[in-house]
Amino acid sequence: MIAGIMLIVPGANLLQDGVDFDSFSIAGKAEVRAYYAGTALCIAWVCLTSEIHTALRLRAIAIVLGGFAGSRVLGYALDGVDSDPVLRFHQNAVFASEMLGTGTALVLQFVVASASEVAVGHAAKMS
Repeated sequence: MIAGIMLIVPGANLLQDGVDFDSFSIAGKAEVRAYYAGTALCIAWVCLTSEIHTALRLRAIAIVLGGFAGSRVLGYALDGVDSDPVLRFHQNAVFASEMLGTGTALVLQFVVASASEVAVGHAAKMS
């Protein structure tokens, strides 16, 4: 869904963060579309592919969301925070969602790994 939105109407999606997509150069617009759509499609593929282990899916989610959150923190440190309170609220809500998603993925990854170890141990005792 995010990939589709960013390919078709990126300006509407980015405006809520105070990003004026229409002011970008053609190359800038292509870069933003490529980044957002590529990242969203890659994560969707990892999450939906049944051949990939659940722990790897969770790790990929944690890396992407953690990378987004970490980059946000670095951006705030380098550039400061937005002076517009509405934009700042939205940006902080997105940051909180990224942190929550990262934490949840890491905890679930630990739970999945622990459950796998228990299952392997149980199977070994049964044989």
